[in-house]
Amino acid sequence: MERDPQLPSLLLEWQNCYLIRKAKEQVAAFNNATQRSISMVVAPPLNSSASWVPPPVGYVKINWDSSIKQSRNQMGVGVIVRDHTGKVLAIQCATKCSITHAPPAEAIGAWTAVNYARRMDYQNVVFEGDAMEIVRALNNEGNCWTTYGQIVNAAKAEIVQHTGWVVQYVSRLANRVAHRIAKAAFMYGEGREWKEDFPFNVQEPSPDNLLRLHT
Repeated sequence: MERDPQLPSLLLEWQNCYLIRKAKEQVAAFNNATQRSISMVVAPPLNSSASWVPPPVGYVKINWDSSIKQSRNQMGVGVIVRDHTGKVLAIQCATKCSITHAPPAEAIGAWTAVNYARRMDYQNVVFEGDAMEIVRALNNEGNCWTTYGQIVNAAKAEIVQHTGWVVQYVSRLANRVAHRIAKAAFMYGEGREWKEDFPFNVQEPSPDNLLRLHT
C-alpha cells in the first residue's frame, strides 16, 4: 500500500501536541473496553433529509465538518452544538496547518466534537458528520489502522466510556451549518468558541436558500 507522503509531517505535528499524548492514554483504555457493547447506530448512507433534525429530549446534537484550503496548506473544522429545541448552545472553529487531505481532516473534526462534549461533561450526545468513512471507523469495534488512526482511536476511546453517546452519518446538505462554520475558521485562526453573540448566522436557512448556502 502506498503511504501518504504527508504522513511523517502529520504524525510529527500531532506527536508534539496534547492530542497524541491524550490519544495514547485513551487507546489503552479503549483496548481494555473492547468487551463492552457499543450501542452506536450509523444512519443510512443516503440520508435524503435536507434539514437538520433535532435530537431526542434530554440530548444535545453536535455536528462537525471540515474544510480544506490548499492555497493556505490548512484545514478548518467547524462544530455546532444544539439542543432538542434547535437552540444553538455553542459553536467552535479552528484551523490546522499541513493537513490538506479529507479523511485526516474529518478525523480531526470528529475528535474536536468529541473533545468538546468531554469538556462540557455532556452525558447524552448525538454526534453527526457527513464523512461516512470516519463515521464507520468510529462505530467499528476494532482499532483504526489508517494514517489518521490515532486520532480516530482517541475519539473512540472517549465515546465508549459514555453510554449516552452515539455517532451517526448525516447528509452534507443536512450538515450545512457545520460546513459553513468550518469554512469560516480560516478567518479566525487557530481556535475560537462562542456561546452567544455569534459572529454570523448559525440558524438553519429557509428552504429557498438551501442550495445557495451550500455551494
